[in-house]
Amino acid sequence: MESKGHAEAQGTVNELSDFLVSPSTANGDRQLQATGQYTQFGLMLGFAFRAAEFVKLRLGVSLAHNTEHFLTGADFCDDKDGDGTCNSGSDLQNTYRAPVYDDPGQRVRVEETTLFTYWVTAMGTF
Repeated sequence: MESKGHAEAQGTVNELSDFLVSPSTANGDRQLQATGQYTQFGLMLGFAFRAAEFVKLRLGVSLAHNTEHFLTGADFCDDKDGDGTCNSGSDLQNTYRAPVYDDPGQRVRVEETTLFTYWVTAMGTF
């Protein structure tokens, strides 16, 4: 993939990247969306047990919280010359921008979310 200069110009994987298809692509390719800044904080607790010489068991839980953020709102371009417009030859157009999702009033926003995860793994050595 060609480097576009910053994350918004390249697109960012988020909660809806697999579901939002850009109508601006003729072949219907799935497009990555722009994700607004947000914070995730949480806790993780895990244990590892050696049940025998050749058997290990790991288990744990985690709890995380994401603050609210927008999943859409891609910029028109990467303004390389800093003039505030997207019309000079050095500005890179953002191919991930889709007005259907990115214009104000049609943007997708995620409210605060809490993530709970647990895991159990067992390992045997032969």
